[in-house]
Amino acid sequence: DDMTDPVADSARSLLDGHVVLSRKLAELGHYPAVDPLASVSRLMNSVVSKEHLLASQRFKAIYATYQGAEDMINIGALAPGANRRIDRAVSLIDRVNEFLLQPIGQRCEFQQTVKWLLDITKSWDFLLPAEQDLPPEVPAGPNEADA
Repeated sequence: DDMTDPVADSARSLLDGHVVLSRKLAELGHYPAVDPLASVSRLMNSVVSKEHLLASQRFKAIYATYQGAEDMINIGALAPGANRRIDRAVSLIDRVNEFLLQPIGQRCEFQQTVKWLLDITKSWDFLLPAEQDLPPEVPAGPNEADA
């Protein structure tokens, strides 16, 4: 539970990767309760295709974008259209969460899982210039244009 525990911290520094389970996800009935943002694989870059690696990075970016905005979305403080990346993350979050769920006894073939990951993430471009996230400029009023 405690990511700052010296033993856990030492083990993480020695291992090629670690899977972090989340009590919050488990309490929501989300199984397996793997936190994809806190989990790490140092070998992934060496064992998957570039396309798979990019899809994985996009997946984490979608999930992180949504998680970062979730509280604002839930209280209604973030209107649709205010931020394109958040809007896109909101539109994809149900598919992301579905991808993360695996009922007991369900088999998932590796190639089919990768195909599903690629399909979910293909519309995400986290390399958009920052100005793409800004709302469109409001045109100057008639009196302001002459100023």
